[in-house]
Amino acid sequence: MLAAILGSAITMATYQWIAKEKNSVTIEHIDGMPTSQVAYRINEKGEAVPLDFTATAEKVTNAVVHIRSTQTGNNTRQSNDPLQQFFLSLAQAVGGRVRVFTDNQPAPLFGDVNGGQCVDITDAIDVARAFGQPAFGSDFDLNVDGKIGFDDYQLVTQSATPGCGTPNPFTPRNPVVCKGAKRIVIDGQSIADGGITIDARGACDITIKNSFIVSGQNAITIVGSAVITVDNSIIVGENAVITQHGSGVLSAANSVFHGTIDTQGAFQYIDRGGNKFE
Repeated sequence: MLAAILGSAITMATYQWIAKEKNSVTIEHIDGMPTSQVAYRINEKGEAVPLDFTATAEKVTNAVVHIRSTQTGNNTRQSNDPLQQFFLSLAQAVGGRVRVFTDNQPAPLFGDVNGGQCVDITDAIDVARAFGQPAFGSDFDLNVDGKIGFDDYQLVTQSATPGCGTPNPFTPRNPVVCKGAKRIVIDGQSIADGGITIDARGACDITIKNSFIVSGQNAITIVGSAVITVDNSIIVGENAVITQHGSGVLSAANSVFHGTIDTQGAFQYIDRGGNKFE
């Protein structure tokens, strides 16, 4: 009993003495101390060897790191966060990317590139219209392969949030192959394919309106004297939006064409207004 009382008294006296002391930190700079920029670890043999991040970098190259950041007080500058700076530096070194969000923000959804808290047709359109843009640090490079293309578009469509966001107004259909003097109308439909989405040959006549077409190669290929009429549509080709060999005709109004245009021969373009070439 006496030992317990004595121990308690010593503890309280020590606490009170410490509480009276001022908390301070002294930093002393000593010149001439040897330094090294190489970090070491102890291997299984007990030997000090340099750290090698090669294997780690290979594993995380295709990774996307999301950091949840908690902010307190009035300090909202995230650039001074050492954890954030570490992952930013690591991502830059291995070609990945970091997205930072705070505790008062909802967790990000994979494929939600426009921040709408849903993965829907608007995200798919945004990714398609980003084909060919610089990929480093971009939310559009979903598979982190260093380019923005059809594979990223597929990831968005596969990640769509059911019953959330903007309803998809387009009805899917297969790629179109038109030969001879045939006439085809594509209205309110979507065509998405890793190959050629519209192949028009001979004197074919194709009308595209209120539609969305995405190709991993050439969106529209014209060979011969085919006539393509486009109204109020979005057409994207990762390799080219239009390739033409012969004397084809493109008539367009209020439409978006994203991708390069490769024409050979007597190609005729009729601009009826409101078009955008990206």
